[in-house]
Amino acid sequence: MGLAQTLSTLRDRAEDQGPALNTKEKTKNALLLPFFQMLGYDPFDVREVEPGPTVELGDGSSEAVDYAVNIDGAPAMLFQCEDATVGREALKDAPLLRRLETLEATVVGLTNGLSYWFYTKVAAMGGTNLLPFLKLDLFGYESQQVTDLRRLTKSNFDTEEILSLAFERQHTHLLQNYFAEQKENPDEHLVRFLAAQIHEGGVSDDVLGRLQPVVQTFLEDVKVDRETSLPDQNVSEPSSSLNEADLESEEVSTDGNNQTQASDQSASAVGPAESHDSSTQNRSDQESVDEEDSSEESPENEDLQQETNIGKELARKVIGE
Repeated sequence: MGLAQTLSTLRDRAEDQGPALNTKEKTKNALLLPFFQMLGYDPFDVREVEPGPTVELGDGSSEAVDYAVNIDGAPAMLFQCEDATVGREALKDAPLLRRLETLEATVVGLTNGLSYWFYTKVAAMGGTNLLPFLKLDLFGYESQQVTDLRRLTKSNFDTEEILSLAFERQHTHLLQNYFAEQKENPDEHLVRFLAAQIHEGGVSDDVLGRLQPVVQTFLEDVKVDRETSLPDQNVSEPSSSLNEADLESEEVSTDGNNQTQASDQSASAVGPAESHDSSTQNRSDQESVDEEDSSEESPENEDLQQETNIGKELARKVIGE
């Protein structure tokens, strides 16, 4: 059974038992331990999934966590859990988040059994605005989130890859928030930076003042939404974004190879005349597609592509700045 299908099973369990998951222990037993098992860790081996360990926070203090997931005897992930009836607010002040950079473990997971927030020490670079590099809600997840979750499985866990993913996600969030703020009111620093890219020589205060609304209008056309925390999910409103077609296509490599081989064998059995007719028809169909693609290359599309390239270049320069 693939990871997405197992998630679907866990979602069904959460929906079925939702009203009864009113304590932390019930939530851990019904949802969190199966979650570990889904990732390939043995929840019945206390050497691998260790309950209640005490973690040193690096400032002389220590904190008891609900579980440590160990790989080769060392903590890879730490988990703090609350019962399924509480929301994200109950977890936002977890001491583990305040000392991320001092932890031996690569990942810190906070959960109420229904929603999961995953952090790494990279998140500390964002200051007080800590954002998870992965958010997963059993009642509303996307295929990309399943792909990212697979990095945390026992067979795929790689510290460097996880930190690289976290760096990418964290800085994408920060840039999204920055440009969302600039869309509302571009600050002088950004306006001056952009002015320097399109003006030769110095830029007067008068030009900056006139350019500010131009920049704001330009940014309003750039679709950037502010990144916020994952909304709390009510178990009475299940609505997974990953449909059954996605689940069926999650683990298709074996079937796909078999079908390809069968198709190749079938094609080799076709007679010369039929093969020639098929090739002629394929070329005709391809020519039709090429003509349609050519007809869609309008000046409007070329302008849109040019604007996209300008946006990418702007982002690269801002990052470099």
